Amino acid sequence: MAPNRQLSPSPVEGTGLPVDALPDGWEARAASETVLPDLARFVDALRAEGGRKHPATVDGVRGVLDGAVAGQARILRDAAGAIRGYSVLFPPAEGRNLANGSLVTDEGVPADVVDAVVGLLQDGARKLPGLSGPAELRIFSADGRTFLKEALLRRGFAKERSFFGMRRPVAAADAVAPSLPGFTVLDWDAVRERDLLEQVRQAQHETFLEHFGELSKDPETWRRYLQGHEFEPKYSFAVLDDGAAEPTVAGYVLGSNYTDDTLGFRDVNAHTSYIGVRRQWRRKGLAALLLGTLWARVHELGVDAVSLGVDQQNGSNAGRLYASLGYEAISSAAAYRYTEPEGN
Repeated sequence: MAPNRQLSPSPVEGTGLPVDALPDGWEARAASETVLPDLARFVDALRAEGGRKHPATVDGVRGVLDGAVAGQARILRDAAGAIRGYSVLFPPAEGRNLANGSLVTDEGVPADVVDAVVGLLQDGARKLPGLSGPAELRIFSADGRTFLKEALLRRGFAKERSFFGMRRPVAAADAVAPSLPGFTVLDWDAVRERDLLEQVRQAQHETFLEHFGELSKDPETWRRYLQGHEFEPKYSFAVLDDGAAEPTVAGYVLGSNYTDDTLGFRDVNAHTSYIGVRRQWRRKGLAALLLGTLWARVHELGVDAVSLGVDQQNGSNAGRLYASLGYEAISSAAAYRYTEPEGN
């Protein structure tokens, strides 16, 4: 499958690009390459979202928008033409009807405009090709974004799942990486050199296969993830079982640089985007080994903290493990899900 590049190369935003009229002179216009510098500045100035894994750069925001369904990356402008947000509809996983959407705005966007943009995302989900049943759409909202939560509930969404954002300061005691007999932790350079990328992908796919959010990486999404601006190799590791006849990945951690505004100041920390241990190696301390290795790397680089997100309904009680390792909940969010009624 070729990369899903969806941005218009139009040299002037607005030339031949679809425009959706919104209340009070607002508009949602299909994103183009020319708008990316202004959009990056908007994202960098934004404080209402809480945090983000991608950098506020042209390449960073391009990476987010390029994952959209064709024509479903929109820039939200007010009546004066100022950028006030963006929305993205992402394609569902193969064989599924559930698409994920995102709506990012500043807090001053009127409720009826937010409501209308949610409606555009719903309409886009209904028109996705190849649906085998009613269209479904999921949108995440930080708990502080009441203007979005209220729009989602008005539009027929229901709260599906809750999440904590957790943070842990890095201290001098974290300077030495832990060890565990029978296992070896590799940094990302070693993972590449030993040709273990596909094994890490398989481990990620297995451990997230039934996880909420359909986050398992197939070969194409894995390739795009590794090439994207969210992935940070220096915060990523794999652990090998030394007793296996061939190099065998038992677990992994995949990181990103996280810009967090939930603490009242801007905190850029080392974020764990994905962590997993394959079933036969669980309850051996590999998650703590991986995280301890990450802390040592972060300490070496002079970064003040690490972070991660956890599903409050996680069946393995991951939140309890992270709390025992010193992570504290500093924010909360929820996923809201819409299912198109039968016969619509």
